[in-house]
Amino acid sequence: MGLTLSEATPSDFPAIVRAQYAAFHPHESMHRILWPSPDPPTPTVLSRTVDRQLQAWQADPHITWLKVTDDETGEVVAAAKWFVWAPESKTPDAKDGAAAAAAAAEFFQRRRERIQGPCVLLDQLFCAPAHQRRGAGKLLVKWGTQRADELGVKGFVEASFTGRRLYESCGFKVTEQVCLEGVNEKEEWKEYDKVEYLFMERDATPLVAA
Repeated sequence: MGLTLSEATPSDFPAIVRAQYAAFHPHESMHRILWPSPDPPTPTVLSRTVDRQLQAWQADPHITWLKVTDDETGEVVAAAKWFVWAPESKTPDAKDGAAAAAAAAEFFQRRRERIQGPCVLLDQLFCAPAHQRRGAGKLLVKWGTQRADELGVKGFVEASFTGRRLYESCGFKVTEQVCLEGVNEKEEWKEYDKVEYLFMERDATPLVAA
């Protein structure tokens, strides 16, 4: 069965959000903080997440959402959200007003400090568990690295430990191993495990004209 990469449309988001929760919930602490939900997520939670993802996308022209579909079934099996700030654009502050946890505030503060100037940023990437190891993730990452090369800019990703090999295969290097301390600051967030990830960068690699 083959896979096809294409840009997502608003009508894809119910399927994209289902893949998001299947990939991350409830085992990924950062996802539970940013996208709180019972397990399994209720239809109301899924609907609100669709609305939230669409509102953020519509509010920021630098966002591109991609999807990977199964050629045989037409199912959306994976998706990614890229920010692309070209040399002529200004990198804005990263914000997420819905994230109330101290860990989330620390996460976005670190992003503001480290991601400066023209660049591409892989903000989200996920693949439904039943379709992992089929190459969908690499298709999604390669789109962003090719865009970075076209613009001659750096790339960034805040990677999970399991995603490290994929990103390294696409030219990213670990520059920092992060453990957020904010979860320990409030008693109500003690239920969450440590939030750890790898900050990875990819050097600007301008395309050479033939």
